Amino acid sequence: MQVRSNMKVPDKYEPKNADEFGTFDRAMSKILAVPGSHVQKQIKKKKARKKRAKSKSSESGPSRDSA
Repeated sequence: MQVRSNMKVPDKYEPKNADEFGTFDRAMSKILAVPGSHVQKQIKKKKARKKRAKSKSSESGPSRDSA
């Protein structure tokens, strides 16, 4: 079970709009609703893609300008 507590806010703080905290809560709820396994898969895909791109660029050899 999750325990909710109120955030500590400075006394002189004035929100940018009336629903600022509600907007934040909704955004965080959507982010936290994504399963961790899905996030890990996305990270692995991105790292693999980056590694492939890096290895392809190093295989091409020196550029014509450096010779």
